[in-house]
Amino acid sequence: MVEFYLRFLAPVNPQSTDALFKAIDSFYSKNCERLHLLISSPGGSVFHGLSVYNFIKGAPYEVCTYNFGSVDSIGVVIFCAGSKRYCVPHARFLIHGVRLNINGNSSFDEKQLEEQLKGLRIDQQNIARVIADTTQKGQICFMTNSSI
Repeated sequence: MVEFYLRFLAPVNPQSTDALFKAIDSFYSKNCERLHLLISSPGGSVFHGLSVYNFIKGAPYEVCTYNFGSVDSIGVVIFCAGSKRYCVPHARFLIHGVRLNINGNSSFDEKQLEEQLKGLRIDQQNIARVIADTTQKGQICFMTNSSI
């Protein structure tokens, strides 16, 4: 059996996911039958993390994922992409709600804010669905901070 080991020790961002896609693509031509993806990530971009998840799920070979330290935030979704998942005894998983980062002096009107909120909710539902399906726990809910 042709197997490859690949380490992903990075935040989830356009550059790191592009490098990961290229590395995974290179295994197609090498008759890969199983990929072992070792992950330690502080998380990052939801968009890019969900793209990696879908890419791995569509791989034509078995992908096993490993948490050998800390897999946080959207990194948990990437970890969930493995058909088999492993972690060391003291591994850490951090899951939290989705956030919107606003840079600079941005301003939004009501419709733009509603669209941003809609996007956040969709991302949060997608992440919850991935985790629920992977753990077979049915439904995952994220708590939000709110005033009482």
